[in-house]
Amino acid sequence: MTIINTLNDIEESNLDFRLKHYLNKRFRVLSQSLKTENLVCFGSIFVFDDVSDSSTLSDIGIHCQPSEIIFESVTKIHILHSREEYNILLGCVVLNNDYAVDIVCIEGIGNKELEANMISNIDREEIWFYPQGEQNEQHN
Repeated sequence: MTIINTLNDIEESNLDFRLKHYLNKRFRVLSQSLKTENLVCFGSIFVFDDVSDSSTLSDIGIHCQPSEIIFESVTKIHILHSREEYNILLGCVVLNNDYAVDIVCIEGIGNKELEANMISNIDREEIWFYPQGEQNEQHN
């Protein structure tokens, strides 16, 4: 699992370049709305990139099975790059009046129970175009 509280967390992660691109934009929207460069006081973004990550739900304040999580909202994001489509699910879980977490998982590689719960609660879909040429710039 990758925990994101700052822009630096995104840059230093081993996440896919397309996911980093999306998370960078998502983080900027959250930080502007919350007026902070560190989300830790208001919540965090958790990227689940492995089946075992769902076993750490209690570490992030969620004390139920992946199939029982109640999402405030779930967005399916289609990230298009060249001829590839990369799908991620982003679900917001409100833990109390002042603290919410975003759970991000790559469709098809995470915990099937969590993914099925998120898919059944999708309330919005977005399409993001990953700009051509940026992949090479980020890997050099």
